[in-house]
Amino acid sequence: MANLDLPEHEAERHWGAITQHRQNLSGLIGRDISQEVATLDYLLNIKLLTKPTVIESVTLAQIERNAMLDGLTGLFNRRFLESALGREAERSRRHGVTSSLLMLDLDGFKSLNDRFGHGTGDRLLQTLGELILQLLRVIDLPCRYGGDEFAVVLPDTDRTNACLTAERLRANVGRYFHRQPVRGSRLELTVSVGVATYSEGCATVAALVEAADHALYLAKGAGGNRVVAAP
Repeated sequence: MANLDLPEHEAERHWGAITQHRQNLSGLIGRDISQEVATLDYLLNIKLLTKPTVIESVTLAQIERNAMLDGLTGLFNRRFLESALGREAERSRRHGVTSSLLMLDLDGFKSLNDRFGHGTGDRLLQTLGELILQLLRVIDLPCRYGGDEFAVVLPDTDRTNACLTAERLRANVGRYFHRQPVRGSRLELTVSVGVATYSEGCATVAALVEAADHALYLAKGAGGNRVVAAP
């Protein structure tokens, strides 16, 4: 059987196509088709596999995993964030729970990336991903949103506790980079964080992302290294 070592963008493309293919097959047959069967049929049709004799669960798991994860940091990717945030918004609406979203990025990252090169910039982003993971609960969902911007979905977390988590994250990142030189230089790297919490006026994925991103914009505009919560 073929080993599909697909890059992230390819995995996302195939996973979306497989999901659509499953829906189409289910409609034609009149009953739900398993993901494994849909995946095998899809891979055969586009000739990614030749003469398979069994359904490759490992290949399926690899495609699914690559479709959800950011290749650089190992955190969840933007596509997964939007899906998870949608589920949380729906859960908050149905069950009256409160969930929050953090948006954050490294202050002055572009100038550092230009100064030290993309290799160092990538390592800084990987380190930030590791620092984010250190402070989160098992149920929290850390994601790389794009570039140097990260997001964290905080289920069952109100505005006050989301701000506390954001402050701990901000302080932890500042302490780490204060102690750890980057290519021999102490860069005093910091992060800014925007916080948004589910409410009647902020109840969709787009509204939550917009509110958190605007709060992040305000935090950076005020000098960075701070947390700002959306009203």
